[in-house]
Amino acid sequence: GSTVRQQDVRAKVHEIVQQVRGILRESRTVLPGQIDLEISHHSGIERFHEFGIAMLTYVNRDYCKKLIIVLPGQKHPEQFHRVKEETFHLVWGDLQVALNGVERNCKPGDIVLVEREVRHAFTTKTGAVIEELSSTHQGNDSFYTDESIAKNKERKTFLTYWLD
Repeated sequence: GSTVRQQDVRAKVHEIVQQVRGILRESRTVLPGQIDLEISHHSGIERFHEFGIAMLTYVNRDYCKKLIIVLPGQKHPEQFHRVKEETFHLVWGDLQVALNGVERNCKPGDIVLVEREVRHAFTTKTGAVIEELSSTHQGNDSFYTDESIAKNKERKTFLTYWLD
């Protein structure tokens, strides 16, 4: 029943947190003392290792800074924004970014500008830590080309207490 499912989800979330913490340790990423972890599981938490990311929002005002952690082999599905413009700075790992279907391989230090309306998706072979700088993030400004993702209203899990 639902109790077993809840235990499965809790175990899966715990596993994801351990992997995210591992990448943050390995990449020597320094975090603020208290920051919420957002787990985006676009096609359900059971498919998180295939489609998803973990994200930390540092600030969201007129400007926004996020840290995106992508686990080895993970893909972020294609989306675009009408209002938000983003700059990705790869700080650790490898990243393959597709902008309007044109792929580009990135190495640490590379910067990718994602202008408004540009469809973007990314994946990594070994894992990645991306610094995202952007204009304000608005919840209703992410448009996925796979319409089933928008229909999944439970595609995010937020954790406040996840660091040591």
